[in-house]
Amino acid sequence: MIEKYQPRYLAYCAEHGMTPEEMMAHDLIRFPGGKMAGFLIWSRKAAKSARGEG
Repeated sequence: MIEKYQPRYLAYCAEHGMTPEEMMAHDLIRFPGGKMAGFLIWSRKAAKSARGEG
């Protein structure tokens, strides 16, 4: 079986209390220029936090 979503995206969805499908629909409205923008912003903040930068 091929995984449909990567673990980091699933963590992003879980943090927001949504399924991946719900999260994509939500982010498509919130970020009309790019539905993955929310994940990219979240991912960057998480990486900075893990490094102790914020």
